[in-house]
Amino acid sequence: MAKQKKTKEVNFSVTPYEMAVRFQQKSAEMYAVQIQAYNVAKERLTHHVKHHKEEKPLAVILDLDETVLNNMPLVAKGIQEGFAFTNWGKNWEEWVDSATADTIPGAKSFLEEADCRGVEIFYVSNRLEKDVHPTIANMQKLGLPQVSEDKILLLGERGTKKERRDKIKKDYEVALIIGNSLYDLSSVFINESTEEQIVTVEELADKFGDQFILLPNSAYGDYWVDAELDPWKGR
Repeated sequence: MAKQKKTKEVNFSVTPYEMAVRFQQKSAEMYAVQIQAYNVAKERLTHHVKHHKEEKPLAVILDLDETVLNNMPLVAKGIQEGFAFTNWGKNWEEWVDSATADTIPGAKSFLEEADCRGVEIFYVSNRLEKDVHPTIANMQKLGLPQVSEDKILLLGERGTKKERRDKIKKDYEVALIIGNSLYDLSSVFINESTEEQIVTVEELADKFGDQFILLPNSAYGDYWVDAELDPWKGR
């Protein structure tokens, strides 16, 4: 008779935050969802390239952190050493300077395909402009395409993400915007509560999986601050 695999006891002493980070960093399900998101992005890019009739050249816009670059080792270190994502401070600077972030699963394959198809790639991130050189070094180590100062638009004199995206849209037809936060996709979500954002998502439902590709991020975001759980009130 074959032995059954012993079921492990769930450790409820693990903090909710650590559970969220474990899911983001270690679960096969998260890995699969990230691959799935970029597979959808490839399919939609193929569609947009095939049907491109505009005079403007095609472009894609991607956020960096938790969209292209994986910062979960820093988040895990924060759990061990007691600093939160809201107060990374010098730990963030040291991490960026180390240029050791790996790619999010599926990201490199998508970027290589976009580059091969002649699509312009812009990386729009709220990393600070002073971090552009270690960011470029990190991305070059990973062999990512179209990595240069004119393609990596960080936070600084170039303005908000909206302003940076709008500047790109003046010269390019943007086929896809990819991020891990609603703010990465559109400015309409800024200053909205979580409940209001859900309503806006419903209104823009047709854009998700077409023009907008959203990757999950269970490790940090506004919902950590203003979203309370709704427990079952039975019994």
